[in-house]
Amino acid sequence: MVQFKDQNDRTNAAAGNALVAALERALGFCNNVIVVFAAVALVAACIVLSHSVLTRALFHSPNYWQDEAAVFCWSAPPS
Repeated sequence: MVQFKDQNDRTNAAAGNALVAALERALGFCNNVIVVFAAVALVAACIVLSHSVLTRALFHSPNYWQDEAAVFCWSAPPS
C-alpha cells in the first residue's frame, strides 16, 4: 500500500486519545475498501465500453445495454 508523507504524520489528538486513534484506523480501513470497490467498478466500466466499441466496429450493430451497464458501474444503484 502506498503511503504519502502526510499520512505518516499523526496529530496530537489521535496520539493522546485511544478512541480517536481507533476511529482513525476504522476510517482508514473504510477508505481502503471504498477505493478497491471504485477501482473494480472503473475497470468493469472500461471493459464494458471497450466491448461496446469493438462490437459496433466489427458487426455494425449497436448494443444499448452496454452503455447502461457502464453508467451503472459509474454511479450508485438507484434507491
